[in-house]
Amino acid sequence: MVFLGDLGRDMPVDEARYWRSFNIAPPEEGPSDTLVRRAFYAQFTDPQSVELRFPRVYAKTNEAWEAALGWPLFKPLHEDDRHVLHKLHVPFGDTAGEFDEQVLYLAKLLVDSLNEEALADSVEKRAGDKGLAKLERMLDGLGVPNARALLKPFADVQGLRSRGAAHRKGSDFDITVALGESGRQAGFEALMQAAAVALDALRDIAEAQAA
Repeated sequence: MVFLGDLGRDMPVDEARYWRSFNIAPPEEGPSDTLVRRAFYAQFTDPQSVELRFPRVYAKTNEAWEAALGWPLFKPLHEDDRHVLHKLHVPFGDTAGEFDEQVLYLAKLLVDSLNEEALADSVEKRAGDKGLAKLERMLDGLGVPNARALLKPFADVQGLRSRGAAHRKGSDFDITVALGESGRQAGFEALMQAAAVALDALRDIAEAQAA
């Protein structure tokens, strides 16, 4: 990104023309508060975009669980999956292909990476229980109210993956997605926002255990 003042005043003409060839229309809502604070006031400001917030929240939640309970909530990604957290983003358009890809990434982070072994040691064993069910029972045991509602974004991601992104889409797919008129792009952004809020809540729970 470059500001118009830089283009018109400080850059050589040839350089400015090169930059201009990549020009795109700015967002209708204008520059974000984060951008203004950082670029014009030189203030340290946390990002507001969910794409930038999510990796930080994910890491901080994991750190809080390990500090409080002695084990991370999410297992480290395999070397071949390290790209997932960096490539996770709100889809650029409303295409099914990109939506499915991002759902798979989110499911790998929030569902597949749950520390099943440590969770199993923290709750009474029940045949057939998977990671989310174990985590819900652990939260219930800690006295967390409405644990199932807190984990709903994780369950929604799991449902989207199992009914659409990872398998042949069936008659229940549109009902499961339930994006309505918002479309895949806005629907995925809302899902990421909800997951980030859930991660924040899980971090607070861990920090309360450590206190």
